[in-house]
This record gives sequence, structure tokens and C-alpha cells, in this order.
Amino acid sequence: MLFPHSHRTRNLHTISVTCLGLLIVTFSGCLPTTPIEPFSVESVSLPEMPSRPTGKAMAGSTALRFNVSLPVELGQPGEASQVVVLMPSKKPQLKLPCLVYTPAGSPLFAGMQLTQQDEMQMLPYVQMGFAVVCYETDGGAQALTPQTPPKEMAELARKYVASKAGLVNARNAITWALRCFEEIDKTKMYAIGHSSGGKQALLLAAHDTRIRGCVAFAPACKMDSSIGRLIRSWPVEDPDQLVTEVRRSVPMSHSDRIQVPCLLIHSHNDRIVRSSEVQRMGQAIGSESEITEVDSEDHFDIPQVGFVTAAKWLQKHTGLESDDSIDPIRPVSLPAKSPTPVRRTNVRHNSGDVQYNPYLQ
Repeated sequence: MLFPHSHRTRNLHTISVTCLGLLIVTFSGCLPTTPIEPFSVESVSLPEMPSRPTGKAMAGSTALRFNVSLPVELGQPGEASQVVVLMPSKKPQLKLPCLVYTPAGSPLFAGMQLTQQDEMQMLPYVQMGFAVVCYETDGGAQALTPQTPPKEMAELARKYVASKAGLVNARNAITWALRCFEEIDKTKMYAIGHSSGGKQALLLAAHDTRIRGCVAFAPACKMDSSIGRLIRSWPVEDPDQLVTEVRRSVPMSHSDRIQVPCLLIHSHNDRIVRSSEVQRMGQAIGSESEITEVDSEDHFDIPQVGFVTAAKWLQKHTGLESDDSIDPIRPVSLPAKSPTPVRRTNVRHNSGDVQYNPYLQ
């Protein structure tokens, strides 16, 4: 699998139907009827930029790993400051196109921490000849469950909102990478992600002019009313304002700002992010979007099944030569893990079905 949270997600505890109904990110409804202001990332100052660290070889691969924690004080936007750059170990003759990536696994109102397992899933792209900038977003938690106290969830949401929906984290990571890695071609930077990571990729494409395109696997595109009800149940002074800011963080709210080529990959077998919503997002973007359906088993294997499509699209748009040595079936070999089934109620038809734990997107 290219993205690990299909595994992380499946290993969480079983969730009650009540909590699941509140916390699952489902996508339905119409397009926004009123304009939503873009995020002003410039209002948050850049941190100091550390020097380039020494790269370390990643075991069993031909990639080098460079890791840094940007000096952002706790409590300030961008505090989730770990950045990892992955590059081919062989010095390139030409500058490298670059992918900007943050992992899947977060609910709509929060961010996501970065782990080394996340980085491993990007190795197929490094093998293709890409540099990869991996970053995390504010408001992430190691273990967010329905038993997490509402006060703690509200704090995560506030941190995520304060970071301009993770765009401050992305801005800081990209700026540092471009300053320290002259091997990166700044004219060929593409955002990529799955599920909530796909959401972040689309947001980045809408707000950062350094991003020249986007690949989003089953991206979370729109906020469902159940998330608003959940947030309004928290012990906060301004629940309506927090709902507004979380709604502002979904890509559909900024679809008119996306002016770069986008590849949106979806599946009708996806029980987490509706295929129709991904298609609607592509239609909202307009002529710059390419919408592709893949025959996946579920939400979690879409990045694997769609890898060849994404690879060819990226090669076309970046001018990167094809590498026939890439295994398109299992680009990264990870041990299979047993999914954790949960019972989810189909509200429309008043029936239940068994589905992998979708608490984290």
C-alpha cells in the first residue's frame, strides 16, 4: 500500500454506531452557495530555517532520508514541525521534480502526525526519480478515539484551524526544502495525498502558487452536517465560529481557486469517501481536473490500485522518464494486517453493514 493509514485505520478499536455516526466524514450535499475567503497563510511568520541535515540511507531502498524539526514554539501555528525529505541516493544529473505529501488518517477537524511508516509509502515515487517532502499538520493526536474527551478534540480542532488548516505547516516545509535542497526543481512541485491527505493536497493546490499540480486519491472534499453537530456538542464558547472555520478547511470551499492540473482518483467500492463527491469536486475544479475511477476493494487500497495511473500522470506533467523497474502491483511491500470490522448503520435505508473502521480518514 502506498499510504499507511489504510493499515493504521484498520487496527483501531471497534467504534459504536452512535459515535461513528457523528465522527465519520461523509460527503453529500450541494456546492457552497456563498464565497469563502481563502486562508491568509502570510499572516503567520516563517520560522527560522535550519541548515540541511546529513542524509541517512533508508534500509532496503535506494533513498536518502533527511529529517528536521523546524523551530516553532509549542502553541504557535506550525508547531507540528517535523519535516522529512526523501531523495534518490544517486546524485541526479538534472533537478528533481518534487512531491509534497502529508499522511492520511485524520478526522475532518484535526491534523495528522507524521511517522516513518508514512514515509515508507512514498518510496515508489522516490524510485521513480522524485524528491518527496513529507510534513505533518497541527492538531494531530497519537490515539484519537470516540472516547477522547470533547475538550481534547476541541483543542485539536483549534490548533488545526489556527494553522490555517495545515497550510502553515505545508508552507514552512516547502520553504525549508527549497532553501536547503538545490536538487529540487521548484518549477515541478506537485501535492499528493490519500483521503484526508488528499484533502490537504487539494487545499495546498488552491493556496500555494509553488504547487503546479495535484494527485488526490479518494480525497475528503466536503463537510457533512454531522461534523457540525459534533463540534457544537463540545464545551467551547464559540461553536458556530469553529464550525465555520472547519467547513472553510474543506477543498470544495476553495474549488474555484484551483488553477493547476489535478488528478482525482475514486472508486465506487469506497465506503468512506463517496465516489460521487470526488466527481463533484473534479467538476467544480473544471477543465484543469482529470477524474479517474479505479476498481479497488475499498477505500484503503485506492492508492495502490491507482498507482500506475498516478505515476503515468505525474510522468506526463513533469517530463520524468518512465522507469520500467517499478512494480505497479505492490509498489511497496508491507505485511498484511487484519482489518478491524465495525458495524455501520446506513441511515437512508435503516440497515447495517460491516465496514472497516473509518473513524480516521
